[in-house]
Formats: sequence, structure tokens, C-alpha cells
Amino acid sequence: MKPPSLFLLTVLATFAVLPCPAAESASDKASSQKISSIIGGAAAKVNKLDVEGALKHVHPTAYSEYTHLPQKALVAIDKKTLLEVCKAIFPSLRIRVGPPQNLKVVVKGDMAYATYKSNERIGDGPPMMVRRTEIFVRENKEWLLTHSHRSILQGE
Repeated sequence: MKPPSLFLLTVLATFAVLPCPAAESASDKASSQKISSIIGGAAAKVNKLDVEGALKHVHPTAYSEYTHLPQKALVAIDKKTLLEVCKAIFPSLRIRVGPPQNLKVVVKGDMAYATYKSNERIGDGPPMMVRRTEIFVRENKEWLLTHSHRSILQGE
């Protein structure tokens, strides 16, 4: 019998040390569904000008965002200030947010991230496809949004 080639041994050794993706636990699946519900619910509440409802799951003291309106540096803002700003500008902007598309939620213990796209419109402006990435942390059994990034996708 011929000994295995060095290439074959290298391939086998590589696969032996690669981590295998674990099946999603029931707890992670429930958390993923909860976060999906938070995201979908927030969009619906923005459209009804229910700012407090839309921002209910924003972390009270540890929230930051990058946004496209206009593109600017990372902004850290407490929930109280964020609520005041959004209540002041949302009615005049007439923001409309579509449901999340291609939503993917990944849960890793007490941290999760979500990526998705949504159609958005400001006032009578043209619809924009917006890509979003959001990071959540679990504190006291509640998922809280701690970071958000939005980018307008060109040509979509």
C-alpha cells in the first residue's frame, strides 16, 4: 500500500483543526427571532411617528451610529437626547421605512449583529435602498441596540 501524499496529509490536517459551525442553539434561535422582531417593529413604528416605540430597544447610555444623513464621524449619543432629536425632526422629514430585506441575525452569547437592506424615503424624495448593520447586546435578559450603521446603496 502506497503512503498518503504530503498534499493529502496537509489537507486532512487543515480540516481537522478548522472549527465546525455549531448548530444554532434553541436559545440563539429565539434570540435571533426576537431581534428580527425588534427590527421589523421599529420600522413600522417610525412610519407611524411612534418615536418612543421605534427607539424602545436603543441602549440608554451606550449607543453610537454612523449614518448617511449626512455622512459624518461616529456619533455617540444617549437615548434621551436621541429621542428628543428624533421627535423634533421625524415629523418634518416624513421618513418612510420599508420592512427589512435579506435580514440576517447572528447571535454570539450576549452579543448579536444584524445586517439587512430596506427601502427608505424622505418626504417626496426618491426611494433609497439603505444597507444597515446593527449591533445588539443582551443586558438583564433584554436585547438593546448599541450601534447602528446606515449606507445608501448607489444604483439600487
